[in-house]
Amino acid sequence: MSHLSQESLSQAMHWLVNGSTGLSSKCLLATIINGGPVLGGYDSKFHPHDPSDLQRCIGLLNSAPELRNHLHMMKKVSKEWKVLIEHWTELEASYELETGGNKFQKASKTYALMQDLFKSLEESANAN
Repeated sequence: MSHLSQESLSQAMHWLVNGSTGLSSKCLLATIINGGPVLGGYDSKFHPHDPSDLQRCIGLLNSAPELRNHLHMMKKVSKEWKVLIEHWTELEASYELETGGNKFQKASKTYALMQDLFKSLEESANAN
């Protein structure tokens, strides 16, 4: 039996068929439905690379709000997902502030924040 309600599963499936999807948002959905990382290829670890990717993930979470309770599962997918989830509230707030929810609005500060987070991973790896 799934850890998600039937309503959330229905909302998520509606988003999958009708929403704006991408590899990172599909990875998010698959991981949460699976109850943890999905074994597979590159797509199973795909993380948001830019505000457009982030927006699609936010769209999924807005479509099926219960999924937000399971974001912590993404930390096990990859180091990139881990750092993004650790700063998710900040990233989402930055995106919303910059765009007002308009997916066609540029979000350069959010992009810079994402790049800084990814750069911190590289610096950490290089320090070891």
